[in-house]
Amino acid sequence: MKDRKIEVPLSLFEKSPMQIVRPKNMFYDIAVQKKNDKTYSALLLLCTHQQTQLTVTGKGYSCPLHGSNFDENGNVLKGPAESPLEHLNISVVNDNLIIQI
Repeated sequence: MKDRKIEVPLSLFEKSPMQIVRPKNMFYDIAVQKKNDKTYSALLLLCTHQQTQLTVTGKGYSCPLHGSNFDENGNVLKGPAESPLEHLNISVVNDNLIIQI
């Protein structure tokens, strides 16, 4: 990670449309997804209730601390969390996805 940016090679998405990235010196993962329309999204896997690392489930993310659940787009499915997950800004430069932290 340099200048609060992470570079993810687009070639990673040839194997799977979902990649979990843990930037160096960060405590939380980022879920990076290639959508059907060939766009990308990046979600910070940090529960919006009490800032706990989320775990990946079959169709979203779950908080092991109080049981909040989020869908694959970061929307709250079950509380106590009330706010959606943070979407990170992304751009495509050459053969890399650039994620702004």
